[in-house]
Amino acid sequence: MTQETDNKDNKREDSSLLHSTQPKEETPTKYPSSELILSAILREYDKEDERAKTLDTRVGIFISLSGALLLFISSYVKLSLLIDTQVNSVYGAVPYAFYLIFTISSLILLVASVIYFLRVVSIRNYERVGLEEFKQEENNKANQDVVAYSLIKIYCQNISFNSKVNDEKVKLYKKGIFSIALALILTVPLYIISINL
Repeated sequence: MTQETDNKDNKREDSSLLHSTQPKEETPTKYPSSELILSAILREYDKEDERAKTLDTRVGIFISLSGALLLFISSYVKLSLLIDTQVNSVYGAVPYAFYLIFTISSLILLVASVIYFLRVVSIRNYERVGLEEFKQEENNKANQDVVAYSLIKIYCQNISFNSKVNDEKVKLYKKGIFSIALALILTVPLYIISINL
């Protein structure tokens, strides 16, 4: 008899273990793939953020290069030579005219490139996720899929806005690069002319 009661007790324990290991019915999710989509959206958000950081880093390098070129050009500008020179013919004035044109053009292009690069750095209005939403109690009680879906909408809006800001920064960056490239091209003949004057 004791053996029968022991067997019954063991069967009860086994059946309770079976019931506990069976999966409980989960509440149906309203947005079953929202967490997967959220992780993809977060990667895109991080890419836009990294894109902005990369632009800011590059701009710092080119501002330094523009400053160095401005110092280089200003060290070779010989305004006293232009003022004191007596030119007897039109052909004699050609090198001085080119020298003056290349100097002014290079300086204007370098100043323009610095302005473009400073405008790139000065754009700081990026959209971020507000932290106030995370503090609200009803948001913390909601299902994960519903919260993930809400975050997807917020991040999509932020990515769209930040992408437009970064596109504007890229346009200014390209204009700055174009200006500094032209200034570099003009610096070579300016240097050659300044040596021969």
